[in-house]
Amino acid sequence: MSRFLSFLFSIITAIAVSGDAYAETILEKQVIKEILQSTSQEVLLAQPPKDWQLIYQFNNMETRLSDYIPPTEDESDWQTKLSFESHRQLKDLNPISAIMSEIKNRAEICTHLNHFNLFSGFENEYPTSVRLIMCGENAYTSRGEVTLTKAIQGRDYLYLIHLLKKVPVFEADKADFSTDEITEWSTYLKLISLCDKEDSTHPCLPKKSENQ
Repeated sequence: MSRFLSFLFSIITAIAVSGDAYAETILEKQVIKEILQSTSQEVLLAQPPKDWQLIYQFNNMETRLSDYIPPTEDESDWQTKLSFESHRQLKDLNPISAIMSEIKNRAEICTHLNHFNLFSGFENEYPTSVRLIMCGENAYTSRGEVTLTKAIQGRDYLYLIHLLKKVPVFEADKADFSTDEITEWSTYLKLISLCDKEDSTHPCLPKKSENQ
């Protein structure tokens, strides 16, 4: 198996494997916090990693955007960025089509653009898709980019979560990016979900087992 295929297999495995008991505990605490804070019926259960800096935010009824970078990076020259997006006008767009539309836009500015579907199906009964996107060189930044994008189609919004890292310029499928890092990203994205506080089809709290 080639190095790249091994790399890709590691990511798919991380997406497919359910979180362990520790991850479920973190998720439940996060869920409770989000439910208490949110005034909306539909809730995106997502938080940036601990101590990440908010560098941009825009909120209105139609669009919500938030960008975060690691605590050790600078806003003027960041290498890694986490973005949360919610778009009311795109709520009827299925997640696969939404991501493919973004890829089409990137094709205009990226060399050696490649992408791989890691998961497409339902999470908490919402249509969901996760895709790895690799850009050999962005014409605007003169850097390569590796992005994991998760799209969720809710009732009120289409939700997009992007984890992007700038890397040295690379040729097709040869990005300088560790398997451990992208596996960590995949695990993080897996814990992000959508729920509805008033619809048991999309529960906000994990179901308790009969032993609990």
